[in-house]
Amino acid sequence: SEAEVADVLARARRRGKRVRPIGSGHSWSPIAVPEAIALDLRHLAAPLEIDAAARTVRVQAGIQLRTLTETLDRVGLAMPILGSVSEQTVAGATSTGTHGSSLTFGNLASLIEELVIVTPSGERHVLRRGEAHFDAACVGLGALGVVTEMVLRVTTAFALIGEVETRPILEIARDLNAIARSADYVKVWWLPGSDGAQIFRYHRTPLPPADVRLERWLDTHVTNRVLFPAALAVSTRFPGLTRS
Repeated sequence: SEAEVADVLARARRRGKRVRPIGSGHSWSPIAVPEAIALDLRHLAAPLEIDAAARTVRVQAGIQLRTLTETLDRVGLAMPILGSVSEQTVAGATSTGTHGSSLTFGNLASLIEELVIVTPSGERHVLRRGEAHFDAACVGLGALGVVTEMVLRVTTAFALIGEVETRPILEIARDLNAIARSADYVKVWWLPGSDGAQIFRYHRTPLPPADVRLERWLDTHVTNRVLFPAALAVSTRFPGLTRS
């Protein structure tokens, strides 16, 4: 609970110990490695209030993005933008500046309207957009205290339709700004050693969403866990298979 977070911080301060809040541990950096005490927020993870009229949702900091999106979808709402992975906790994703592939929408932290942060002294502070220290706390990397709750802006649920274009990498580099603004959501994939890169564009569509559960399962359990690691292992053993 939030009271337990405050108690942990107050006791750690008295003992001269540092507390490191951790999310889902998705980041590959050592940011979640504790110096003394790790504070796992996985049980501080409830959606507290959905205001459909105001298009906001109040959540506890440890809720995973996938749980939040599933909860919103059941009432016809959605996050305006997400990264490519949804296992992160909402506080972990916002505090580290996680973003999606769009110049139309900001990063996840830009959706925060209010947040509750418990400081090392155990005090509870409510910060709202426009107030002092709000922007710093939104992407605070856990340095200012422990975020326990936040209010996020959401939008009406929508589906996306995508298209893929392959172009020479030098041409993409030349036109990158225009390409990045050519759709609501845009990403470019380039594999070092290849002359071309893929441009993925996604547009909002009034069409009903397709059932992609099988595709997601194959992508998660076959492509990412089997095929991709195998390709990396083969190219490491036989580097001549790839161009340098």
